[in-house]
Amino acid sequence: MNYSLEDVSPVVKKISITVPGAEVNGAIAGAIATYRDSVQIPGFRKGHVPASVIEQRYGKKVYAEAQENLVNVHINTILGETGLKPIGGLQTDIEPDSFKRDQDFSYSFTFEILPVFDLPKYEGLSVEMPAVTVTEEAVDEMLEHLRRGQGKLTPAEGDGPGEDGQIVNIDFSSADEDGNPLDIKATNFDLPLGKKQALPEFEALVKTVRPGEEKSGPVTFPEDFLNKDLAGKTVSMTVRVNAVKNLVLPELTDEFAQQSGVDSLATLRSKMREAREKVLNDMNRESAQNKLVGDLLKVVDFPLPPSILNFYIKIGLQERERLLQQHGKSLDALGKTQEELTNECRPEAELQTRSLVLLNAIAEKEGLDVTETEVQQAIYADAQRMKTDYNALREYCIQTGLIFFIRDRVRADKAAKLIFSRAAVTEVPAKADGQDTSAEAKDETKPAGE
Repeated sequence: MNYSLEDVSPVVKKISITVPGAEVNGAIAGAIATYRDSVQIPGFRKGHVPASVIEQRYGKKVYAEAQENLVNVHINTILGETGLKPIGGLQTDIEPDSFKRDQDFSYSFTFEILPVFDLPKYEGLSVEMPAVTVTEEAVDEMLEHLRRGQGKLTPAEGDGPGEDGQIVNIDFSSADEDGNPLDIKATNFDLPLGKKQALPEFEALVKTVRPGEEKSGPVTFPEDFLNKDLAGKTVSMTVRVNAVKNLVLPELTDEFAQQSGVDSLATLRSKMREAREKVLNDMNRESAQNKLVGDLLKVVDFPLPPSILNFYIKIGLQERERLLQQHGKSLDALGKTQEELTNECRPEAELQTRSLVLLNAIAEKEGLDVTETEVQQAIYADAQRMKTDYNALREYCIQTGLIFFIRDRVRADKAAKLIFSRAAVTEVPAKADGQDTSAEAKDETKPAGE
């Protein structure tokens, strides 16, 4: 096997390989031997089927397996000899039907590596981190949230329409201006009033309907509504109120606390405060880590691996679309071209890429490794966050090469924590309720450009 290395760019490498026919034949023989031990063909004892019979009957599978085995051996050998470490999946370029017995086999594969640059000094840096003090008012808010989660719905007194703070059980349907039914309907739907969980006109209509009554009224959808067929249009909504309910909250007593697994209300308050303090400490530490990395990025410059940059741009577009959908809108509603949307996501994607590259370079110098268990834990956390099946996501990551990116992401996180552990951290007074408002005041639910 002979190969040559080409520098496509400072971060993209291409390796071209030529394999003599004799090595091809050896790979085919190895694949045939594997099949001979596993297949059962009438007229032959298992393990004694002639190679020619196996090749004739399983030719395509044998050749595919032989090619895959040979390519994998070559890739591992070449990467070991060159010392190159891909930071993403490998892209192979193999001509169809080019793998044949007695013939030379040529192919290539392309991959990206970390750029080579001088690392800045990352030990002994200075950073400020807000102190954490959780107030009694903050604990009260957490307890109130817990109470609402354990509240019980009871029928409201009287026969008046629902009001803010109450929950109405409704059936509703819709029709266009010609009276034709639309696919906007539901039965036994619980709508909390005053929580902005419905279009204002629709909620206003609901507030005029008494239990057991039905009423219709016009509702106009926003111009940037997610469903383009309804965007900007006025439809007739018919609402029937089945019941008006009050949310009755339990009293804050020791018995209430015991339902949460602690012995008293005082203990529950203490544990809630500790949990909140941990969350805020973690947030402030992450904010400080990001500040340290941001300061390092100001003094270095290097080329960016295209695949990582494009990946972060894709993630940025998906996140923007997700946030818009939460508001019943779509990317198309912004009235921007794909190129404009991509350019808007690019600066943040470039920052994320630069951070990943810098931190992985530091991790490389420090010898920080990532175990298979840590990679799987990261995939599991992503699956939980995305509310998707873990096994399906894991298989997708393997098939697409995304698993390499996840490994680099985990390693980058280790490097960020190492930088923080070696920094001179100064504790400063908290700006509000023991938390860094610069970290929490950012509105993560509002899409950029909205």
